[in-house]
Amino acid sequence: MRMNTPDDTIERLRARLAGLTGPARCRPLLEVAQAHASRYWRTGLGQPTGETDLDGAIAALTEARDLMQPDDPWRRLVAYDLGLHRGSRHLAHGGPDTDREAAVMLLEEALTAELPPAGVASARIMIAQLSLSRAVAGPRSPADLVSLMPSPAPLPGKAHADRAVAELRLVLAGGISGEISRGVETLLALAETLQEWYGTHGAGLDIVRVATLATKLQQTHESIRAAGGGDGITTAPGAVPQHSLFDIDAFARMDPLDQPVTVVHSTEEPADEAPEPPPGQHAPEPPGVDVDALRFALLDVVTHLVRGIPGGQPPEDSSAVHLAVSALLEPSTPAPAPDLVDEFVAMATTVVHGGGRPAPAVAGLDRFVLAVALRLRARLDRGGWAEDELDGAPAAGIEELVTAAECLPAEHPAAATVIGALGAFLDPSDPLGHGLTDVADRFAVRARALPGDPVAAALRALCRAATAPRSRCGAAAETLAERIDAVPEHYPWRQVLAVAVDAARRDPAARRGAGVLLAQGRAAEAFAVLEAAAAEGPVASVDEVAAAVRAVGADALVHQHPIGDPQGRAGVLLVTADGLRDLGTPDPAAVVGTVLAAVGDGPRRLLVAAADVPDRLLWAEATAPELVVSFVSSGRQVVTLTGRRPPAVTDAVVFVANPLGDRDTATVEAMVLRRIFHPHSIGLGHTVEQIDGPGTAADVLARLPGTSLLHLGCGITDSLQLAGPSRLTPEEIRDAGSGGLVVLPADSAGQPGTEALAAAFLDAGMTGVVGWLRPVPAPAASAMMFMLHTKLVDEGLDPAAAVHAVRQWTRDPHRAVPPHLPPGWNVTGEHWSALCHLGR
Repeated sequence: MRMNTPDDTIERLRARLAGLTGPARCRPLLEVAQAHASRYWRTGLGQPTGETDLDGAIAALTEARDLMQPDDPWRRLVAYDLGLHRGSRHLAHGGPDTDREAAVMLLEEALTAELPPAGVASARIMIAQLSLSRAVAGPRSPADLVSLMPSPAPLPGKAHADRAVAELRLVLAGGISGEISRGVETLLALAETLQEWYGTHGAGLDIVRVATLATKLQQTHESIRAAGGGDGITTAPGAVPQHSLFDIDAFARMDPLDQPVTVVHSTEEPADEAPEPPPGQHAPEPPGVDVDALRFALLDVVTHLVRGIPGGQPPEDSSAVHLAVSALLEPSTPAPAPDLVDEFVAMATTVVHGGGRPAPAVAGLDRFVLAVALRLRARLDRGGWAEDELDGAPAAGIEELVTAAECLPAEHPAAATVIGALGAFLDPSDPLGHGLTDVADRFAVRARALPGDPVAAALRALCRAATAPRSRCGAAAETLAERIDAVPEHYPWRQVLAVAVDAARRDPAARRGAGVLLAQGRAAEAFAVLEAAAAEGPVASVDEVAAAVRAVGADALVHQHPIGDPQGRAGVLLVTADGLRDLGTPDPAAVVGTVLAAVGDGPRRLLVAAADVPDRLLWAEATAPELVVSFVSSGRQVVTLTGRRPPAVTDAVVFVANPLGDRDTATVEAMVLRRIFHPHSIGLGHTVEQIDGPGTAADVLARLPGTSLLHLGCGITDSLQLAGPSRLTPEEIRDAGSGGLVVLPADSAGQPGTEALAAAFLDAGMTGVVGWLRPVPAPAASAMMFMLHTKLVDEGLDPAAAVHAVRQWTRDPHRAVPPHLPPGWNVTGEHWSALCHLGR
């Protein structure tokens, strides 16, 4: 028996209408409108294929409303539906201005009825969006707004911005759910910015606020263009569709605002509250958790999360949930909203631990979903690695992942997906650490059950490398390298496996052996071991390193390495023009003083090969005002850097700003720095002015060779997160070609892939990297970036000296503030030691 389709329903209703006239047509017309509207919302807001249904719903609602008497209470309820649909047609499909004006009038009429709170909020949100579309109808591009900055006259549109502000404040005052509230707050912030803009003379505006507003408009420009919206700004004269800027789709998906329908009040009396139990009796126990129902609800959460991924495929049923959740783990996937991730974790935990004994395959899928949920939350906790993970605890979710693999039979369709997901639970900068050794043997057994899977074979080799004794590290590394050759290029964590090969080859145990040699005072042997562990290729001799240190204008190379002492002491080796010196094993607090005493008083420039971030912080926080420090990986790297001639910093400058539209601060920073210091620079991403490309991986790779200064304002995980979305891995960067200085974003501090990316830029042929040893708030980081470019461009300092000068400026409580430093870019002395320089 054929199921009834929406077309069948509409055809049947229209057949009924053919024989009706006058008010008798109202009910069938409303049913026709509902059938069209339901199909439209299922198709998706703004989808061209759904526009016919939207037109059909509007036509049916219009006729039904015209047939009703002015005092008919249903007329105002129909006005509500009709207003929302005409407003949606104007905003999401570039409908005519008459749609906008009619929608506002209809919704104002609807607000005189007794709408439920959700209906009132929906009507006011739509009126606000339509008012904002009027407010930004004049400028036809983000750059147009910037060009109006010096205008002596107030800009038009303030009345529409005022109306939007008033409506949105009423919505917030009425109390709405958290997710919708955040969306409304975003709209309100934009409306208030426009309100200020239109009421202020352009010449007096703060450039940071100008750039922030222009950024939001540029994001709308790009999203509408990507959706095929004409020139990307207008689809009808004087109209600015805002289905991306105001995210109507988000509102449309949210219950009870997901599908605007006429509100029909029930004629039944409300049910009485449950009576109190008789004296002496207890109320029945609440029912236990219905895990099956919760598992079904969890599928809805997964669907919502996956829809946030560009090109994401929601699962059709629970049997495909493994494919959907594994996509959430990929490095290029945008971070979901924290409250949604928290709900995901809570529901997945309850499904796993809520009781019952599901079949092994079901239990395996449940565990896998929980592993993914825990991994997502850990990423949000600290950009990919939770605080406890950084202290050596197992990666969040890895135990659940291994348990999932153990539950699933090898022949299950999800087995390969679950095994392959291990890559997401590895630290990109230390894939053999962070708890892998605790589960490596168990995971290797499960990976062995998939003999024909190249990813499983590589991950099994990875587990063996993580647990191999020192005598077998080299062989384990070579086996892993062979297995990686067979791993498909599209495997998201292939680069992590490559890092694991390097880690196994360099043998962490060898570094520990260097510590023993240092403790024993065997300086020359320790130096050779440290150099061999730090870099591939021939080990540089002491004489080669000493010559390279002189060639780059430094006074000494400091090799600092822990000796495994309970007090945290380190062995310190010094390479100067006089050769190698052993400075013993001083306490951590005395390392810097010991080195300075050895190199003598006065201005000093040191190259420091420190084992980890805490050791680097010791040097970064050294208060000697004339001490300039650059970090390197080894003496071999210094030898390599001597062969590179740094280009003039202003020769070929490239800014990569906000390529995914998720970091407005980067757009503001790039706009200010380009205007003041680099007017002829290349702009990739959301740079507002002089845009030379969207900022894809291909864009960056094409500009990297010969770049004198690459200023990055993009996300960093184990790769650069770029437009498309696309990503640029360390392996791709190494093959890109030589250049000058790279500046990393402040929020790259502490990210697991930052170290590998910085090393890749230096391996590729760049001469230096400016990075961050700890997080710094955006306003302070922007101020420090402004001063860095001041020192590089206006004062002509080399990168290491420029970083040192910025640090000293930040530390000075009486610092002189440049006249062009934007207001709001404030810094305090506590952040002075965060900035660092790597390279020559």
